[in-house]
Amino acid sequence: MSKEDSKKIQSLLLTGDETNIEIAFQLCKSLKSFYTKKVATLLRKHPLFCLEYELELRHLKKLSGLAIKNKNLLKVPRAIGQLTKLKHLNLLRNALVDLPQEITLLYKLEQLNLYANNLEVFPEEVVRLPLRKLRLSHNPLKALPVSIKQLKQLTLLSLDCCQLTSLPAEIGELNLCKELLLNGNQLHCLPEEIGQLAQLEKVNLSNNQLRSLPKSVQHWQALHYLDLSQNQFNTLPTAVGELTHLITLILENNPIKSLPNNLNQLTQLRTLALRFAKVDTEMFEHICQLSSLRSLVLVGCEITAIPASIVQLKQLNWLNLSQNQIGELPKELGKLGNLDAIHLSDNPLDVQTLRQVRGWLPQCGIGWQGTTHYGGSF
Repeated sequence: MSKEDSKKIQSLLLTGDETNIEIAFQLCKSLKSFYTKKVATLLRKHPLFCLEYELELRHLKKLSGLAIKNKNLLKVPRAIGQLTKLKHLNLLRNALVDLPQEITLLYKLEQLNLYANNLEVFPEEVVRLPLRKLRLSHNPLKALPVSIKQLKQLTLLSLDCCQLTSLPAEIGELNLCKELLLNGNQLHCLPEEIGQLAQLEKVNLSNNQLRSLPKSVQHWQALHYLDLSQNQFNTLPTAVGELTHLITLILENNPIKSLPNNLNQLTQLRTLALRFAKVDTEMFEHICQLSSLRSLVLVGCEITAIPASIVQLKQLNWLNLSQNQIGELPKELGKLGNLDAIHLSDNPLDVQTLRQVRGWLPQCGIGWQGTTHYGGSF
């Protein structure tokens, strides 16, 4: 290669223009890899073109991680199968509708990110990989195959914002799964076998059409985070009360009218969010038994009064009671010495009552009509 040709190719690669870069690759391909080290270094910055034109594969074969994202990619180049040292492959935000058979040659691949592509059918190739983390969120997937059970090493399965209407019973065979994200689908029920996932620590089922949970979820004894918001629950399933290691429970935007009697078994619960439910006095008193709570959100829950038993929530530091029908506040609020903020906007409270709260809780921020007030008076 002449110095002039080398400079020409380098300048094309440095333009940042995809068309110019591809021309540079075509020129290098025609040279049958007889180009300078400087050119080679620049070529390696464009792994997708390297795969498509099969240039600098010797370098790519050494990689343990590869990201080809936001490229509007329709097909993964078949040369991907030569990168057998890959452990992490990120293909997010492309336009993939399938995967090449050669991807099954990546026998060390542990993490595969296919977020936001155009996959309508679950790519069967992935079940032949030793994956620990699989992200398929934001794809128009309508179903999962029975073969998903082959992903025995999965610890994370992300399927949020797909178009799933059901789950196969075989999902219960993913015994090592710790994080399961199924929010933003069209699920009406879950298979009983899902309770076999005893290693689960985080589950997000928000924004589905669920009205109940299988009793078997009581076996999720490692679970510390559960999001059931934006579903159709009228009552919280009793099985949830058996999840004694729960730290966070999100129930917002459900027409919940009652809580199970065993709720007080959630002795480690730190965060409870119940937005736009119907919380009567009995339910509120039930909540007040959760003495480890740090954060309590009861927005728009038709609450008319706060029970004196709120004094039991001595660890509470965040309380949101906005958009209710509370006309007066109990003096027991003043005993919540750890409270950092209380939000009371859109309740029929007068200024005198708010000043009273300030007297009880002089260091606490008081949220009122869009502003959080610290110190001073109203």
